[in-house]
Amino acid sequence: MSLLHLFKISYYFDPVVSYDFPGFWVVVVLLAAALMFSVWFGRTIAHRKNLSGHVREFWQGWVNLGGTLSIVGLIYLFFRFENLMYVNWRLWPALLILYVIGRSLYLIYVYKKVLPKRAAEKESRKMMSYYFRRRQRK
Repeated sequence: MSLLHLFKISYYFDPVVSYDFPGFWVVVVLLAAALMFSVWFGRTIAHRKNLSGHVREFWQGWVNLGGTLSIVGLIYLFFRFENLMYVNWRLWPALLILYVIGRSLYLIYVYKKVLPKRAAEKESRKMMSYYFRRRQRK
């Protein structure tokens, strides 16, 4: 395969003739393992008491990305194995790769920019809560 095919639109709309590429079953096993790991890790994060909400949200984003990638990848490989016509295009893995790249960049942006702002805001509210507390009546 030449890399120049990636720049031709017709390459993405050609159906793949057979599912038989080297490592097909290895990819299926890896995607199934990634799905099981994302479910296990997601349940572990959900029950952690020592994680703040912001950190839990960040890790949950990665768990959701892994789960989405593995489910959609397994569905695509099943359709490729069954040799369905329009679902068998090379366009769908390309869109999945673009989704993974975009979602990863978004999660890195959230980690670098948004979460520090939220943590600072929470800390300032914590300091000010002393002055705005309610007095208990006797």
